Amino acid sequence: MAMVACRECAKAVSDRAEHCPHCGFKLIATTSWGFGKVLVASILILGLVTCIGRLSEPPTKPSTKTTEETKADIDNTARYACKGFIEKSLHDYRSADLSAWTSATVTQPFGSTAVYEVAMQVRAKNAFNATRLSTMTCGLLRNGDNWTLTGLSQAGK
Repeated sequence: MAMVACRECAKAVSDRAEHCPHCGFKLIATTSWGFGKVLVASILILGLVTCIGRLSEPPTKPSTKTTEETKADIDNTARYACKGFIEKSLHDYRSADLSAWTSATVTQPFGSTAVYEVAMQVRAKNAFNATRLSTMTCGLLRNGDNWTLTGLSQAGK
């Protein structure tokens, strides 16, 4: 507790007193900011700076990819999704040779932008431990970035 001078009578008064005990002058209490008020003020200032920063950013440019590049990206993603589904379906996926997955054929049989058919050559061991070369065909349904397997067929050689 510190002593301060009263502004009316200039006598020593506690800094926590509401009134001067000598003259009765009402002392103006200094308000402390406290942790809560500082936290709220900091959050408001940070929010304001963030909003101003976003307003000063240049607008995002639309994709410069051509339709052929976009189709190639989708085809590669379809191939990769089919490879994953085939690996899950195999008896011993570690023995499988799926190195030709990048050259798998991708078609859209119904002209739909969401339905894909991917055919790839797979050399893998079957349940009898015999290695076979097969053509695996995946039916895939695309929903945004998610791929769903609608069918998986195998034609052996």
